[in-house]
Amino acid sequence: QLPQRVAVIISGDLAHTHDPKGPYGYSKYAQPFDDACGRWIEKMDRKELLSTVEFLNEAKSCGFTGFVMLQGMLEQAKWKSQLLANYHPEYYGMAIGIFLRKE
Repeated sequence: QLPQRVAVIISGDLAHTHDPKGPYGYSKYAQPFDDACGRWIEKMDRKELLSTVEFLNEAKSCGFTGFVMLQGMLEQAKWKSQLLANYHPEYYGMAIGIFLRKE
């Protein structure tokens, strides 16, 4: 355990294919991808994260790699999580979650 507190910030960019007028067009896989990522944040269940792989090419998410890294970190200790937001106000989806180590 580290003697100091550490914050890790990872891009929460989800699918970039929510809007047909956006730079990446529309994909029917955008919302299922974002939903699965939201469930992963809430449950911290690696199966939820891995379920997004089938949508990854169509969803065009740039946050996925960071989520995989975070999953590896989460498996090293006990954590609690909270999903604060999972929306797509523009052509891309965005999630905000907090992961806190249990003492």
